[in-house]
Amino acid sequence: LLAAVAFIGGGEKEEGYRYLELALDYAEKWKAIPDGEKLSFGDEAVFGGIVYIKGQSVIELPDGSRRPVDAYDSIDGRLFDSGTIYYALTAPKGWEWFDPARGEERYKEITERARRVGE
Repeated sequence: LLAAVAFIGGGEKEEGYRYLELALDYAEKWKAIPDGEKLSFGDEAVFGGIVYIKGQSVIELPDGSRRPVDAYDSIDGRLFDSGTIYYALTAPKGWEWFDPARGEERYKEITERARRVGE
């Protein structure tokens, strides 16, 4: 989403649209994962077997103990929230970088897709 903002605001609309589509693709994939699912961060040698519990803003350590993750910084609340994408596309203030594209039909179609994904 932030890359899309930068490209569109910088006059590179095609690249911005590409990143908007990617953001929505990932939001759809994220939404399809059920809340409560334990998600690995990746290589156990690097991340020590810590998992993220989707929808709870919690990480689980290898010993089974859990630690909260600040809601603002959590994966759920920030990175993949499709509602955030829709908000950014429709906000009257704070997301003016999208202004060069707002009147375009393609932008309206992406905004509608974001609304559907966010439902």
